[in-house]
Amino acid sequence: MKIFYSLILLFFTSSICAQNFNGQWKGSFNETSFGFSSLDDNVDYVLELQTNGSNVSGYSYTYFNEGAKRYYTICKLTGTVNYTTKDIVVTEIERVKYNTPPDFQNCFQVHRLHYAQDSGEIETLRGSWMGAPNQTGNCGSGTTILSRRIIKKIALGKRPDEKKKTNIPKKDVVSAPKHNAPKTNQRPSQVKPRRNSRLRQL
Repeated sequence: MKIFYSLILLFFTSSICAQNFNGQWKGSFNETSFGFSSLDDNVDYVLELQTNGSNVSGYSYTYFNEGAKRYYTICKLTGTVNYTTKDIVVTEIERVKYNTPPDFQNCFQVHRLHYAQDSGEIETLRGSWMGAPNQTGNCGSGTTILSRRIIKKIALGKRPDEKKKTNIPKKDVVSAPKHNAPKTNQRPSQVKPRRNSRLRQL
């Protein structure tokens, strides 16, 4: 019985550890109230997350068009993740860089998102957002959807067309029989020794 419960605990723990929120999530958020009435319906939004246990840190990138000009806001964020329910909450806390118009209400946001795997290759974070607390004015609210593609690791191995090398036995080389040269009374001609070709090259 103890083994059965241990297997259940091991499976539950491995499924939690397998869930990874780290990395970049791309998508958009939709403004469903009237806080950003001058913007397009969908605003491009990117989350770059790093988890440490249940704590989350990272950055958010917001891009939108107003007329013919492109604007952006980069914010530092903090948050928490619940691996059991697969929910994550992130709050923008500091503007790092931005080029928004002077009369634009650049609010910090809180995104409450739930993880799901829509298909074998796509992961999504889907939920809602609202203005962060302690801000003046109507910062709006709406829905958020982000996704990313799962990168599968390919195991490295031998190519299918790679043939195994086999040791081919060497054939025995049969040397030709030596014939004794006939003796002659002629003296061998004196041959001058040649200089070493390596020395001549040097």
